[in-house]
Formats: sequence, structure tokens, C-alpha cells
Amino acid sequence: MSKNLCILVGNTGHRLFKPALDSCKRAFENVVPIDHREASRELVEYHHREVNLLISIFNEHIIDRQLLQHPNVNFHPAPPSYPGRGGASRALFDGARTYGATAHMMQKTVDSGDILCVSGFPISPDDNCEYVFDRAERECLNLLEQIIDFHRAEGTLPPISDHSWSGSSMTRSQFDRWLVLSLDNRLEFERKIKAAKHSKYPGPYLELNGHRFAYVGESKTTTT
Repeated sequence: MSKNLCILVGNTGHRLFKPALDSCKRAFENVVPIDHREASRELVEYHHREVNLLISIFNEHIIDRQLLQHPNVNFHPAPPSYPGRGGASRALFDGARTYGATAHMMQKTVDSGDILCVSGFPISPDDNCEYVFDRAERECLNLLEQIIDFHRAEGTLPPISDHSWSGSSMTRSQFDRWLVLSLDNRLEFERKIKAAKHSKYPGPYLELNGHRFAYVGESKTTTT
């Protein structure tokens, strides 16, 4: 059992954060969980301390570049072809047949660091955004367990893979704009609704006369 220090940054309320924390504790005696909403404040004290592994999972906080000098890995709930936000929705909209998760080292630019490993799974025609995103997050946990097992055995991260990022990265604001529906193309309109609707996240939207209206579900016609 290593006695070195591991910092785990993420959404501590996420349903899979506890299993992620348990995996880290298998390899490190000292594991510090930090909620991503408090990361800016709590990570400051580790700028000049020895950190053997910094892990980001289920995390929406951009890690301070000073901390990226430490060995680190982020788990992105999308394959390398969908960097940035909204990957599951964009993949479904594009008609992608596969999806997955990516473990990569972090750099100053989001979703751009060297890729350590990728896990994939098929998408069926009936799959929706909620299922695909949930499956991708579970694949993130599977990748974490693989990397933790490797680190426990070798004392380091796995070697860089031959995978590379592709496609255009999408920021939060860009994805928010992508969620706006167009009335000009009915086929695209229906496809984006199917690709983007999620019970826990808002959208897609219609914008009319300077107002935004969120999709809440299909209308039901009643007859008398």
C-alpha cells in the first residue's frame, strides 16, 4: 500500500463519487477528496506540496495550472472525438454508432492533454442522451479503476496511448447555443430533441421574440 498523497477532485454528491474514492483508497493511504465547487479555495495549499497523483472525475472545475505540474489524470465522459461539453447529445445528433470515455492528462486547455486510455461502447438507435451519458460516466469509473490498479502495481500512470483528440471542442456557452432548436428543418428539429432531452439538465430550447422556452415533453392531444 502506497503512503503517498492522492487528491480526488469532483462532485462529491455524484452517485459514483464514493466508488471512485474507494478505488483511490486501494492504492493510496492518504486520499483527499475535494468537492469541485470548493476546489479553487481548497487546492491552494497543494500548490507547493508533493502530490503523487491528482485525479479529476465528475468535475466541472478547471484545475489551476500550477497544480498540473503534479502527475494528473482527468476522466472525460466522452470519446476523444467529442471534447468539451455536450458530447452525448452531439454524438446522438450526429448518428454516432459508438461512444465512450477518455482518461487523459490535464493541460491548460480543457480536453487537450495526452490520452492514457479510452473505453468504448455501442450506441443503439433507441438509446437516449440520459442513457448514453450515464453509461459514459460509468466507463469513467471503470477507467479510473484500471489506472488505479496500474498505479498501485507500477507506481506511475500508464504510458501515453496512440489515441488523439479530434473534432471541435465545445464550451459550456457554445453548447448552450447548440441546444437552441431551429424551426427551419423539421427533421433536424426532431433529431435534436431526441439527442438533447435529459431529465436532470435543461434544454433543448426555442427562442421566440427574445424569450427562451425549454422543452418539457411531447404534447398530448385529447379528443371528446
